[in-house]
Amino acid sequence: MDPRRIDALDKWCLRTLLGIKWHQFVRIEEVRRITKQPNLTAIIQSRRLSIFGHMARMDDDTDAKMILMVPPPANWKRPPGRPSITWLNTIQRDLRVYNLTLNEAVDLAQNCPLWRLMSTYGLCTPSGACQKRRRMLMKQEMMRWQWHQLDDMHIICTLLQTDNHVSALTLLLRDCQ
Repeated sequence: MDPRRIDALDKWCLRTLLGIKWHQFVRIEEVRRITKQPNLTAIIQSRRLSIFGHMARMDDDTDAKMILMVPPPANWKRPPGRPSITWLNTIQRDLRVYNLTLNEAVDLAQNCPLWRLMSTYGLCTPSGACQKRRRMLMKQEMMRWQWHQLDDMHIICTLLQTDNHVSALTLLLRDCQ
């Protein structure tokens, strides 16, 4: 489905819940600040990456992992009436934001806490309220996983101090190697 249509529905629902009429001219940034809600497409994208991380951490002989890692045969075509974009194509498009290939993402997903931070909190829109919420959630996640390794702490601190999620993930990848 078209992400613009999903976000349009999301905006309409938020405005309806708050009782904002079209003639009141309230900007969507103000609505998001009041509700503290990220875009619906960002939520969907983070959940899609989270599922990808689960599949990437599965044993190599599981069917889901083999489907994920083995490309389809060269003569394979999608059946008539099916969407031309596959789930794997959508994942690759999501990973382009982080300058990651599919194989790099599978390697990164092996570290569950780091993948969770990237997939859950890295795709949040950079509004002020969302930034504060993301930092608070990341700190809670650090306490939950009880980070003991110095390298991981350095990576998490870098993520907490950087507002740009793309540069934070670039630093994360550089430090992981």
